[in-house]
Amino acid sequence: RTEEFEYEEIELCRLSSLEKLGLTLCYRTDEEEDVAIYVSEVSPNSIAARDGRIREGDRILQINGQDVLDREEAMAALSGDDCRNIILLVARPEIQLEEAWLDDEHSEFLEQLKMEMLEEQQREEMELAALEEEQEKQQQREEDEKPTCSTLPHYKGSAQSIKDRKESSDVLAQIQRRLSRCLRD
Repeated sequence: RTEEFEYEEIELCRLSSLEKLGLTLCYRTDEEEDVAIYVSEVSPNSIAARDGRIREGDRILQINGQDVLDREEAMAALSGDDCRNIILLVARPEIQLEEAWLDDEHSEFLEQLKMEMLEEQQREEMELAALEEEQEKQQQREEDEKPTCSTLPHYKGSAQSIKDRKESSDVLAQIQRRLSRCLRD
């Protein structure tokens, strides 16, 4: 079975020669004539990961325009102190491209599902808020319809009437004393 390959040229830029690209390389040992170098891992948060175009399984054909013949040569070219910009020519099977297309389709589906879930959650929150508001209004109407006694005016009146009764009581006591004196006399 012959595989169709897709080729891509990728430029990765380092700020300094000490900065790592984030690629782990491997090579096949089962076939002596196949000396191809492959990307076995892309480190998270690395230059290559942030770029996003290099994938695990990509075959590195060239580094900065030079054909890659073995792992040591590839490592020397990638870790050279004088190279800040690295241009890689990679090849990947078209099957991998189809998988990436399926991944895109899957991502779109997940994004759509997430949006639908967020819309449903927002709708439920709005319904809950409207229900709570209606309950508060109903409770307020019930409060407004209850017969109530106003205690504050009654309290003020009570204090006044107690004061009035005390004064009346004092006046009555004075009248009673005078009457008693008059009767004694």
